[in-house]
Amino acid sequence: MNGGNMSIGNFGRKVAIIGAGYVGASIAYALVVARIAQEIVLIEQPLQSLKCQAEVNDIRHGIPFMGSSNVYAGSYADVKDCDLIIITAGRNRRPDETRLELAADNVAIARCVTDELIKHYDRGVILVVANPVDILTRKITEWMSLRPGTIMQKSGLFHFFLFFLSFMLVFSFVFPRSLVVDHFLV
Repeated sequence: MNGGNMSIGNFGRKVAIIGAGYVGASIAYALVVARIAQEIVLIEQPLQSLKCQAEVNDIRHGIPFMGSSNVYAGSYADVKDCDLIIITAGRNRRPDETRLELAADNVAIARCVTDELIKHYDRGVILVVANPVDILTRKITEWMSLRPGTIMQKSGLFHFFLFFLSFMLVFSFVFPRSLVVDHFLV
């Protein structure tokens, strides 16, 4: 690991990101830069596999300068043994479209994701980031039938940042008072 120099948080954690669009690729990039996960797999529907591989290649080209994560394009079978599974799959909201109109399409996408995910899921926390996040989280929780607290939701950049900060602290065994972020003591 970077010449034997273990970085904060990078203790063999495996993260799967389902949906390699702007949000999914940005999360993968952030995980690499923050050195939170050793293994990061981006999963996309077959018709988007070339785009997914292109996102992986972009991130890989920066790894020598930013981190040591193994980033690759994979399939749902790769969610096995994941510590964290992030669901970003879904389409964007159109101008003048209501949340419920967006929900109609994204619930259908989430159902397809869940049907594939459930075949290979064996452990790990599931984080739903796709919108409308509250509706999708509720449906995925219902379909997966997992214990409470296994499926979480995050919305907004600030909340997402706080989640990753806490994830990094929990999985790197760093005492929270010892981390300084942009001059703010956490």
